[in-house]
Amino acid sequence: TGSWRWRVKVQPQRIACELCSRDPMSHSLRPVGFDAQGRLLMYTCFATAHDRFDPHKSVAHLTRVLEDAQVLLDADGSRAAKWVLFIDFHGYSMRDSDPRAANNFVWLLQHYPERLGLAVIYNSGILFDGLWRGLRRILNPVTVSKVSFISSMDTPDANVLAMGSEMVAWLKAEVATNRTTEGRRARWWETHDAYGLPKSHDARGVASFVHDAKAYDSFEHYAIERFVDAHAHLPDPAVLQLRCI
Repeated sequence: TGSWRWRVKVQPQRIACELCSRDPMSHSLRPVGFDAQGRLLMYTCFATAHDRFDPHKSVAHLTRVLEDAQVLLDADGSRAAKWVLFIDFHGYSMRDSDPRAANNFVWLLQHYPERLGLAVIYNSGILFDGLWRGLRRILNPVTVSKVSFISSMDTPDANVLAMGSEMVAWLKAEVATNRTTEGRRARWWETHDAYGLPKSHDARGVASFVHDAKAYDSFEHYAIERFVDAHAHLPDPAVLQLRCI
């Protein structure tokens, strides 16, 4: 009942990320494909989210991503109705330890019950330890059991391996790219480099997702040909209201 009232009031399907409408590098959370279990994986990296410190605007971004993910999952009954969150902590700083952002995240998940299949915390380091101790106290034990902490993509963690070879290979390439100066600055939706040559790694997602028009096109407001370019003329504001990355 509480989630229904929230939906009526907030209308999450209509939310647009204000920051990303101006600069698509503001946040980096995005869907990148289905894992071997049929779950939709969403990836984010702190280092590639350049305007991430406003907890209220960040929760707006997260809301739209989760809402779109739910619509896509419900549209195909053959897939698992769950998602995986992969959070790459490269670039995480003291400013990211704002408890309001963490509390907003926990609160929002309550409006999408039973959707979380797995959360992977990658290379979090000691800065996150204190915040995690606080989060554990407000998360239910079932949710806590779905969280895996890893420090390497060569991990033997069964939860990570269960995502399948295609997804693990993509994640290995993505986390490596984001640890380079060029990778931190790159616009992930671009498939060619400055010389017009195809990039060796497609940051949009795994090939099976990018080439699946039915799945990938359902996130047309996230990317590619219709994408808001941070260095180009912005499209009509009415169009921007339909977009959030």
